[in-house]
Amino acid sequence: MNAPFYKYQERTCELFEAMGHPSIKSDPTIEKGYVHSLGHGIGLRVHEKPWSSAINPSPTDILAPGSAFTLEPGLYYPERGMGVRIEDSLWVTPDGKFEILVDFPKDLVLPMK
Repeated sequence: MNAPFYKYQERTCELFEAMGHPSIKSDPTIEKGYVHSLGHGIGLRVHEKPWSSAINPSPTDILAPGSAFTLEPGLYYPERGMGVRIEDSLWVTPDGKFEILVDFPKDLVLPMK
């Protein structure tokens, strides 16, 4: 399986918009909601191909077996002083499945006053 990374970016925008959050799919200049790309490749550098950008996607930005990449969707509302990003590192197995490299808890913990 060789999946174009930008397809996952497009789907993420659709999901966030369906939940009422603005995204860069509808307005690339937004500064609140889903304002950045879904992820990027990791390897010799922290940020490298494949890129998930849906703006002028490259045919070489493919999630092929052996690819290591991040998924880091985030929502930001600076006027409210809040935002969240959940980041995972994954790789594409030889049979084309996605596998999280480190399974870390994602519990939301808020300090109580």
